[in-house]
Amino acid sequence: MKKVFLLLSIFFISHSVVSQNKITYGVKAGVNLTGFRTDNGTNSDLIGINIGGVAKMDLNKTFSLQGEVNLNSKGGIYRFPLTSNNPEIKLTYINLPILLKTHITRKFNFEIGPEFGFLIGQKAKLNGETFEIDDVPSFDMNVNAGLSYEFEKGIFIQGRYGYGLTELFEGRDYKNSCISLSLGYFFN
Repeated sequence: MKKVFLLLSIFFISHSVVSQNKITYGVKAGVNLTGFRTDNGTNSDLIGINIGGVAKMDLNKTFSLQGEVNLNSKGGIYRFPLTSNNPEIKLTYINLPILLKTHITRKFNFEIGPEFGFLIGQKAKLNGETFEIDDVPSFDMNVNAGLSYEFEKGIFIQGRYGYGLTELFEGRDYKNSCISLSLGYFFN
């Protein structure tokens, strides 16, 4: 009975919050500068894309929540010690970031929040040959932080860094590192 009461309470509170706040939908696309973060540093080896949908809910004049569903290409160079023959790893994810936006000014925002990634493609390229790999985890967790600016008529730009938390290759401390630059549009 307590669980039912708790679930109903959460439902009515969330419904109340959503019905009082305007939700704005949009689309975005851009470029990713990606690589792997290791104990030895961070590299941005590859250029990828990001494309997706955005939903923003203003909580008050200072804060809003923004959820996204994005297709992201990430990856980097897997560096073997003592050799220059290193494979290029390309990873494709469906990413779901949930961001808290702080409105620094009316149009300029700071964004921070978790990003949940679901791997949908994984390939390696070495000496001109492309082949499938299968030892990358299907789930990837990142923490995102960045800035955005909203122009008139719904256009916005974003710059964000994704700090990977998930070890990508067993026994090697390789994690995703991604700088995303995007242009988007909010529908009114």
